[in-house]
Amino acid sequence: MRMRICCLLLSTAWLVACITGCSGPGQPPQRSISPLPAPDFTLKALDGTQMSSQDLKGKIVVLNFWATWSPGSAREIPELIRLRHEIKNPNVVFLGICVASKSGENIQAFAHDMNFNYPVAVVESSFYEQFGGIDAIPSTLIIDPDWRLVNRYTGRLRIEELNTELDYMQSELKHRK
Repeated sequence: MRMRICCLLLSTAWLVACITGCSGPGQPPQRSISPLPAPDFTLKALDGTQMSSQDLKGKIVVLNFWATWSPGSAREIPELIRLRHEIKNPNVVFLGICVASKSGENIQAFAHDMNFNYPVAVVESSFYEQFGGIDAIPSTLIIDPDWRLVNRYTGRLRIEELNTELDYMQSELKHRK
């Protein structure tokens, strides 16, 4: 009788481990688009460094399109900064993409005041048109390590959704190696 109880307990523990995803990446996130090849690009960040898609391939990339005039951006950016701080994985890269629209905007001062902990670049509309355009500001695009555009968040995103997606993608990446 004792042996049966021990076997039953071990079987139950194994089943729970399998169900909770201890051995795999878990449930895939809800995606708003089917994966598409992401375009190659080279951008110059506000601090003068070059950002190239060639250097980013093999990583998870979060492209956040924002503007100084957007109240949604002003609320979303601090959440992204916090999330970037929490994610210690060097294979997850955040890029802030400022959509400039007003001449004389002081984007550098805005970026300094926001205290970004990830690179920021200013782009022309031709840049975001490569990604199928942007319907709203802010918008966030997710690129997977295979350099495919896998998700699009239009408007202010729910940071918990993004965090869940990044956790899943990091787990998936870890299981590849």
